[in-house]
This record gives sequence, C-alpha cells and structure tokens, in this order.
Amino acid sequence: MLTAGTWDLLRWDQTADFYDEQAHAMLDGTLAMDPLVLGIESFSRGDDAYMYFGPVPAVMRLPVAALTDRLDGRLGTVSMLLALVVTLVVLVGLGWRLRTRVLGDLTVSRGEAAGAAALMFAVIGGSSLLFTASRTWVYHEAIMWGVAWTMASYAALLLWLDGHGRRFLVWATVAATGAMLTRPSIGGGALAALGAVLAWSLVDRYRPALRRGRDALGRLRMNSREQPPLGLLAASVAVPVASYALVNWLKFRTLFSVPFDRQGFTLLSAQRRAMLDANGGTLFSWRFVPTNVVSYLRPDTVQVDGLFPLVHIRPNSLRIGDPVYDLVDLTAGLPATMPLLVVLALMGGVAVVRGGAAMISLRPILLGCAVGTLPVLSIGYLANRYQSDFLPLVLVPALLGAPVLTGWLRGRTPRQAAPVVAGACLLGLFGVGTNAALAYTYQRAYAPPASPSQLAGYIDTQLAFDRWVGDGRLPHVSRGEVLPAEADLGDIHIVGDCDAVYWSDGRESFDLTATPWKGVQRADGEGGFAGTVEFAHGTGVERVPIVIVTDGGALTADITALLDHDRDTLSVRLDTGRETKAGPDMPLRTGAGLDLDVVTDPRVGVLEVRLDGRLALFAGHRRGTVITPASNAGAGDGRAIVAQRPVDMSLCRDLLASAR
Repeated sequence: MLTAGTWDLLRWDQTADFYDEQAHAMLDGTLAMDPLVLGIESFSRGDDAYMYFGPVPAVMRLPVAALTDRLDGRLGTVSMLLALVVTLVVLVGLGWRLRTRVLGDLTVSRGEAAGAAALMFAVIGGSSLLFTASRTWVYHEAIMWGVAWTMASYAALLLWLDGHGRRFLVWATVAATGAMLTRPSIGGGALAALGAVLAWSLVDRYRPALRRGRDALGRLRMNSREQPPLGLLAASVAVPVASYALVNWLKFRTLFSVPFDRQGFTLLSAQRRAMLDANGGTLFSWRFVPTNVVSYLRPDTVQVDGLFPLVHIRPNSLRIGDPVYDLVDLTAGLPATMPLLVVLALMGGVAVVRGGAAMISLRPILLGCAVGTLPVLSIGYLANRYQSDFLPLVLVPALLGAPVLTGWLRGRTPRQAAPVVAGACLLGLFGVGTNAALAYTYQRAYAPPASPSQLAGYIDTQLAFDRWVGDGRLPHVSRGEVLPAEADLGDIHIVGDCDAVYWSDGRESFDLTATPWKGVQRADGEGGFAGTVEFAHGTGVERVPIVIVTDGGALTADITALLDHDRDTLSVRLDTGRETKAGPDMPLRTGAGLDLDVVTDPRVGVLEVRLDGRLALFAGHRRGTVITPASNAGAGDGRAIVAQRPVDMSLCRDLLASAR
C-alpha cells in the first residue's frame, strides 16, 4: 500500500518533499521555505513562507539533505515505513507489559501466541494506519510519526511508573517532545499524561493539607519505587511545551496559535475565509464537537456491495446544530473500520476502571489518550485520516482487553470458547478488509491529484471483477452530451459517442473545485494529450516550448518548460496571453524520455501537466481542447523532442454496455 503497488520505496509523490525542503532550510539556518514547494500550504510572514507541520521528520532527513538533494520527495515512503516499524515495536512491548498486569507470569500458550500475532496484524492492517499508508504525502507522514512518538511516550512513561529507572521518564519526555513537534494534536495527549502524573504527584505529596477527598486521592498513588522527582516531572511537562512554543514563535511569531488567515489556501478560497469569519478566525470550535463525535463513532458509515473493492464509505450529511465546516470529506466511523480493536478497547477500559492497584498507573495514560482526541473533535474538518488521532485511545485499552479476553477464554470449555474466537476473527478480518478497500479507493481514485491513468486502472479493475462475478455491467454509468451538474461518489458519465469519460468523487462543490467530476479518458481533440518529451543537454537557463492549446485554430495557451541546467531543475510555465502561471521546480533529466500528460478540459475548467506522473502544473482554464506539440519542439532547434501516443478509448467502449 505504501508504494502503490510499485514496490519502489523511493517513489516520488506529491507534497512528499515538504520535509526535504525543510531540512535544506534548516541546514541554511532558517525555517523559511520555498513557497513554490509549499503551494497552498504556505504561511506567509513578511517575505518568508513557512509550513505548519512540525520539524521532527525533517530533522531525521538532515544527514541525507546534507549530502544530496536528488532524493527530495522520495524519502516519504521510507520514513512512513520506519514510523510503522517503530509503532509496531512499541506496541509489542507495551502489549506484553499490559498482559503481565492481567495474567501475571501465566505461561503463554500456542493459541495465545497466535492470537497476539493476529492482534498485531490487525493493529497495522485492520486500523486507520493502513488507510494512512495509502498516500505518501506530508499529511499522512505527520500522522504516522505523531502516532509513533505518542505511543513511545506512553510506553516509556508506563515503564517509569512501574518502578524502572528515571531514564524512562526522560525518554517519555523526549518522545512527547517529538510528538508535539510532529503532530501537536495527538502529541498533546502524551503531554497531558505527563501533566496528570505531575499533578497527581503534587496532590499525593501534599495531601495531608487536603482533608476532603484524601481517600480518593490516595487511590491514585503511583507504583514508583522511589519518591517522584518533582523537578524532573515538571521538566517533563515544560520541555515539550517550551519546544513547541519556540518553534511556533520562530515561524509565526505566536506561541501556540497558527495564523490560518495567512495560509495560502485561505488567500485563495473565499469559502475558507467565510468559515474562519464564522468561527472567530480559527478552525477549532466547540460547535463542531457534537457532529464530530457522532461521525467518528457511528457504526453505519460503510456499505458492502458488489462493486470492487466491495466496501465503500457512505457520504455523511449529518450536521448537529449549525456549524460552518471548512470541509466534510468521506469519513468512516471507528466501529465500522476497527470493530475488533474497539470491542477489545471497551473491555480494557472496563478493566482499568474496575481494576485494582495494578491498573492505577494506566489511568494517567488513558487520560492522555482521551485528551489527544479533543483537537480532532473540535476542528471544522472531517476526514478519514483523522481516525488516526483516536488510535492511542483505541490501542492502549485494546492491548489490555486482549489478555482480559484470554483469561476469560482459559476458564471456558472449547465449545464455549469457539464462538467467541470465531467472532473475534470475523471482526478482525472485516477490519482488515474494510481498511484495505478504503485505502485502495483513496489511493487510486479519490485522493487528489489522481491522474487519468490511475482512474482508468481503478475502473478497469472494477469491470474485470464484475465480469468475473457478474454480467460485466457497472452500476451508476450514464451517457449524455453534457456532464450532470451533480453526482454521487462512484458515478461514471460518458460524454457523446465516447468523446470523454468522467468519474465522480461525490465531493460538494466549493470555490476552488467547481465540479465533482474527474476526467478518465478523452478522445483526440477533446482535451487530452499523452506522449513523451525529451530535453536536450544544455547550459544556463533556457525556455523550451512543449505543447500549445488551440480552440478553433486560435491559440489559447502556450505551455513551456524553464530549464535550469546549472541547478538541474525544470518548471512548467503556462501563458494564456492574459496571465502566466509557473509550477514548482522539479528535477531535470536530459537525454531521456519523460512521460508527458497534458489535460485541458473546459467541462471541468482545469489544465494539468504531468511529467513522469508528477503534477508539474495545475491551473484553471476554459478555452481550447486541441493539444499539439509546439511548432519548434522536436524538429526545430532540438532542445525538446515531443512525441504523441495514440489515444486509447478502449475503457470507454467497454463501459458503453453499462451506460443508461
């Protein structure tokens, strides 16, 4: 899933170069970054641009960035894989310590060993971690490392609370700092757990002065073999807070807030500005809590049908009250995607509440897990990837619920235990299948910017599956001369006699995306161009024509490449006569053919240029559908050779049988 089926661990992906650019900036002694790399995620302060993502994943890239920039945008997959490994190792150790709380030194049976292995498989494959692994980009990488650092902090804190050395409290502080400087929303949970231990230690030390509730507070005493070092505990809270405040001040000149009014997306989107105005200039508000709580806890948010990959998210139109959201994306509830883990978490939570002294030290950790969900519950943005912010709250008690279930099974006959084991297996398999299906759809079709070839492959796989199990006729395929104004997720529309094919992501239209339709295939002259381009060796900086766009013979757009041979970079430029636009810098490879895909589609109002699958240019454009090589490309001065491939409309012809 991480490599999108390519098995290429150094595969480039969109927005996967943010941390690389940040690492290069840090080597230059600044946190300011190239605004062309950040795009709509840039936050301006004076003449500088910054990103709101924390710097820790960039710090881990410093050794590579100090040696080369040729791996920029290619390290995200390796980084996310490492985060998965760290998370798994931490969970295995944490799971064993929680088992000893419930089962003591009871011998591990073969059945329990198999169950533990299956549980760890379900944690990675049957949770939102698999969905997050579907895209190697900055949003998901930050989430994965946020989970890894937060879980590591909880594990180290538990070791210290169990009476091990102070070094584990130090490690808990280091990991909490890493979480706060990676993804503060989830890292705040680790900070809250440390704060709870500090508060309880203060109360426990001075409880003789607190006559009321003395007995209740006494039950919260920690299991540490030594008197809690209040100075070290205070530092464990202060260091993550101060580190976050320092980085935030260096970037935004604020200690804890993020100036969303200065974000590039806010400057472009009138809808975002209206949302901020309605919520006091922030993305967070208590008004979103009721809707978000219900949305993330609903069990009916996925549907199983005969359309590959068999499980899909139901669109969510729920609103409690009148909150003004930034975006409501396709979002599934935790019980629907992680049913086994949720059931085990409920069992573990009951064990902590009803347990004795062995469970006391888990209470501040579970409190931190709960606090870590508050930001995602109060943000005006619903997205399936935000399920990962709930993972600590699910995984920690689930790892405790597993030995609770094991102890119960050991006291039952095989006939009594078999239905429970079978039910757990079915819940685990459903979670794995659901997350795999949702991740596959998100990766191949739904997530921006999905390429036409990805969409075509996704639909072709659906057709092939339906031919195998059914009649080879997909549902929700329509045909007409114009695109329908509205469409649901998964709708397919054929324009004319296979002039073009479109797939709908079902998103609500807003000011930057006027239509839910995405182009899949376009016939010759209908706004699609597929071929190769080869740039010649050169020196200095030169502007090289690539293709032109015409409408009725009149030139409407000129697309060129700006080659910087000294820096080995290129950027694609658009000139319409009225405006010009430039894409981000990309690695320049001369003397070898690059895949070239150009789309200009007045039906959806976009112009896109991709080089070797990378989105090199994106712009609004509503005139012209005929794309041809520039007059002086190829046989002209030899600086660029552009070759066009024949248009393939075979998928459209296969879909005609399904069209209504």
